[in-house]
Amino acid sequence: MKRIISILLSCSIIASPLSTYAEDLPDILAVSAKTTSAPIATYTGALVDGKQLSLRNVGVSFNESELPTSFPAVIYEGRTMVPLRDIAEAMGADVVWNNESGEKGVTIKSKDKTIYLEIDSNYVLINGIKKKIDLGVPPKLIGRQGESHSYTMVPLRFISEEIGGVVNWSQESFQAEVVYPQLGIDRTHVELSDITSSDLNSKQLSSVSLSLSSGSAPKVYVPAESPDKIVLDIPNGKIKIGGIERKYFESHISKFPVKSVTASQLDDNNLRVTINLSSKTSFEPVFDGNNVSVVFPELSVNSLGNITLENINGREAIVLHNSSTTDYKAFTMSGRVVVDMLDTSLNTSSSVSSSSVARVRTSQYENPKEYSSGTLVTRVVLDLKSDVSKFSYTAERIGNNLALFVKNETPTAPEPSLPEEPQTPGTGGSGNQDNGAAVTYTQYNATISDMVKAQSSRLNVTDKYRNEPGFVHSSQLQTVNGMVGTVTSDAAQVRSQMDAMSFAYGTLKKGSIVSITGEENGWYRIQYTATWRNAKPEDIRYYLDPGNFPMNTAGSFQFLDLSRSSGISALELDKNVLVNKGILSGKGSSFIEAGKTYGVNEIYLVSHAFLETGNGSSSLAKGVLVSTVDGKPVEPKTVYNMFGIGAVDSNPLKLGAEKAYKEGWFTPEKAIVGGAKFISEGYISKGQNTLYEMKWHPDINKIWHQYATDIGWAYKQVNNMKKLYDLCSGYTLKYDIPVYKK
Repeated sequence: MKRIISILLSCSIIASPLSTYAEDLPDILAVSAKTTSAPIATYTGALVDGKQLSLRNVGVSFNESELPTSFPAVIYEGRTMVPLRDIAEAMGADVVWNNESGEKGVTIKSKDKTIYLEIDSNYVLINGIKKKIDLGVPPKLIGRQGESHSYTMVPLRFISEEIGGVVNWSQESFQAEVVYPQLGIDRTHVELSDITSSDLNSKQLSSVSLSLSSGSAPKVYVPAESPDKIVLDIPNGKIKIGGIERKYFESHISKFPVKSVTASQLDDNNLRVTINLSSKTSFEPVFDGNNVSVVFPELSVNSLGNITLENINGREAIVLHNSSTTDYKAFTMSGRVVVDMLDTSLNTSSSVSSSSVARVRTSQYENPKEYSSGTLVTRVVLDLKSDVSKFSYTAERIGNNLALFVKNETPTAPEPSLPEEPQTPGTGGSGNQDNGAAVTYTQYNATISDMVKAQSSRLNVTDKYRNEPGFVHSSQLQTVNGMVGTVTSDAAQVRSQMDAMSFAYGTLKKGSIVSITGEENGWYRIQYTATWRNAKPEDIRYYLDPGNFPMNTAGSFQFLDLSRSSGISALELDKNVLVNKGILSGKGSSFIEAGKTYGVNEIYLVSHAFLETGNGSSSLAKGVLVSTVDGKPVEPKTVYNMFGIGAVDSNPLKLGAEKAYKEGWFTPEKAIVGGAKFISEGYISKGQNTLYEMKWHPDINKIWHQYATDIGWAYKQVNNMKKLYDLCSGYTLKYDIPVYKK
């Protein structure tokens, strides 16, 4: 049976050496790494005070059951920290944030005590009396990568014992146990027997209702850290749907503005129902006898239905069928046309193709950062065919519908007048010589298929599939509550489909934790957050085949000989190219000097610098003060790095700055000239004198020497280079195009 499951948690746990935390402190939850025998797990995605940290995970149980937490319990500065709301509400306390005048304070109200805490303060008010926190660690805001909000984390022992609980510690299992006797009283349970909904119209729900066995009113609230959720906490509640007691239940309700409704048994005496919304939405709780309803006002939202291929006045059109007129934003990306339909729900999976469009993809986004809060966006992507290198498009409203007209403007290539050279550059595509440009064709002793096979055995990645789901076989995951899974195999393959023979996007390490969004036929659909994924052989073939990038197109700039000067002057660079480019403005003479000294094309150097520095605005470009290199103190100096040299992904700012210090790049000018030396000596002077060759190296015996793993690295730079050339005059273009065996 297929299940669609809401995403509650996404993080990665990897095995790593454990740092030694505070020792010889028996009265707090802090232990020495020297004595623990428990498996070591580290949460690597924590953000504290803007810094990414790796924090040791801690297991926490509450009255002999696992304590569900919105953020993992972790060791921070030698103390066990837990989400305040999760532990306080489990013990029956209310949590209220004080946000007036920017105050970062929170009040916890238990049966006989009121506690007031402030973030980053070691002092608290307990029933109005000021007291210093004995554990020494103040409440902290800790977030996770990719999320805009943070979680209020507090020392577990302090908050638990202040509310009336008892904390026990197991060194062997590295687990904390919270015992709260007040919850041990035997009471008649409130049973949740059903979750239903009512429709306002064909597009929207009017309400979600809970059927309870008694009239006990639940606590209804919106979590401060999750404004797109409505939570109903039912004290002494039990899930008993269809006469069967359950620990977890998910309804089939999924209609705007509700994505899903879940019920979770927090422990033997507490039940939580969570309504996951498409976006932050107003609502009103209504109590009627034993029923509790969450009622929504009427909201205006469009619905995208079918997508069809039609002939409109003799023109081919991709038509988006809408239930109402709505705003949209259309734009282009590499090889695709993108349309964002605002305030639109997705109600179709149909896809079409045309003479220019290979396929149409759709996806649903809630509250994307590009738009205002509360926006529901349906994105429609038209992937163009590989032979469409130049195109135009128009979007026209026809009633409620939107028609997209895509015109292939790729020029038809005449036969090149080079009798002793191959008819085309490459093995299959078309191409013609640019007017006034010199073209050299270099033969290589391998076929395109040989190259694809060789490159497929190496690490080559793409961001093409970054928004696609991943699938992991159930034998490689152990589920926690049907929503979260832990990888149990040494390297779990993340597949593109629910098929062991389908393409593998990548692997997950043993112990990694993933969010599960669906289950079918022994496969789990997971939220796979990797942007860079393994490239398929057909993707590699596309970028490898020079014939896919004809002359007279921007794509041909991949073959521009970068060892040849463009002939441009420093004055023209400063006047036409390096305008409003931050630290790079006015540095034309440095680029000219770098190009002449090390035999590197000046326009390429400028384009590369734009790409790596964000048009002269990055920290490495503007200067970074360095006082340590390789962990050793050095004379503090400000360094510059214009080409991202040494700025590897693990810590680009630190490593890029240290590389610049070692190279002596203490001025922007030295960084430009010195960076050109690195590029020349590493690639250009070794025969990899085009963007294409820096990425692929057409000599099959030397493919190990490549500048990047991104299969689109060379192509992604050509538009910028062409734009820079278009700003100039009096330059020369010399191409070196590889030709593979038939």
